[in-house]
Amino acid sequence: MKKINPKKLIKEMAKNRNVRVAITSNSHFWFFHFYFTHYIKHETASFQKEIIKMTEDENIKNLFVVAFRGSSKSTLITMSCGQFSASKRRSA
Repeated sequence: MKKINPKKLIKEMAKNRNVRVAITSNSHFWFFHFYFTHYIKHETASFQKEIIKMTEDENIKNLFVVAFRGSSKSTLITMSCGQFSASKRRSA
């Protein structure tokens, strides 16, 4: 499997709407990293990747996250996840 260069992918997503929609409508991780870049101050931590993965799982009906203050709970779940879900419905 070919390794993805994130910087090249983001540049391609910025240039090509079809690529951007295809990727961001299927991945909350990439949706967040493309549309919420201004919130990203550090590399995404493994527990944050787990939270994002859980928000993509349609079998999870209720998700309760307990994490330390400043761990991006509100940004990932309240802001980004809501918009990601709405964008998925629009692109379907």
